[in-house]
Amino acid sequence: MMWLKYYSLAIMPSVIATFAALIWTLLGPLLQVPNSDVEVFNSVFGIVGLAHGLIASMQINRGYNQQQKIQIALFLKDERMFKENACIRINPAIMFLLFIFSLIFFLLFLFFPFESMKTGIVAVWAVVFVLYFLWKVAQELFNPYKGVHKISQDEVQEKFGVEVLRETLENFRR
Repeated sequence: MMWLKYYSLAIMPSVIATFAALIWTLLGPLLQVPNSDVEVFNSVFGIVGLAHGLIASMQINRGYNQQQKIQIALFLKDERMFKENACIRINPAIMFLLFIFSLIFFLLFLFFPFESMKTGIVAVWAVVFVLYFLWKVAQELFNPYKGVHKISQDEVQEKFGVEVLRETLENFRR
């Protein structure tokens, strides 16, 4: 049951989403805007959602492709391909941008006039869970030495030598 190890990726998003739903439960009803403003929210949700979705999906796709190339490099014992891909990380500016978009989503949900408390709780929990889960998956894909689906340092050292291992590990300590 190899897939069970991937459940650990969902633990922190569940905790953060529960905390966000609790914040919404306490503050949301006090901050709701009039129902007449719902159309404005729909437009902003669409714009921010589209931008966030495009950036996040491009980064996750890039990370997935990088992981595949690392696995192929290990299989083929291609040091150059390994070094080219094992040292790539998500640009901190992109991560910050995704964080800001996620924060905007949460703030919009704080002010959104849900008709029922249950709907608000479920919507806030689900959106925050998905946004943070995407964040965790992106982080998982861009560090081949950590996380659920990591490569073996012993295998890297065996195939490419201790110097390549040190060089690629050092990249993730900066």
